[in-house]
Amino acid sequence: MVKQNRFLQRAAEVKRMLKNRIKDFEEDHGSSHQVKQLLKITKEIIQMENALSPGDYVPGYPRMIVDSWDFSSELGEELLGLYQDYKELT
Repeated sequence: MVKQNRFLQRAAEVKRMLKNRIKDFEEDHGSSHQVKQLLKITKEIIQMENALSPGDYVPGYPRMIVDSWDFSSELGEELLGLYQDYKELT
């Protein structure tokens, strides 16, 4: 139960960060590709929250982050940390 609560709290915070990043891109007329990618990640986090078991749902965003995001991205680090918390729910 403690691990689930920690995961859900972190998921809420990461979704807030994603929402802010999406807003920033939209206000700056950023790449629609980037916005679509962030929206897809948000949907995957919601699926993770609903599953609450790594065996029930495996998100694809960690691979995308490792393969194409800047290593110094704070949001990327948070997303990978959230995935690590998710994997520990078993």
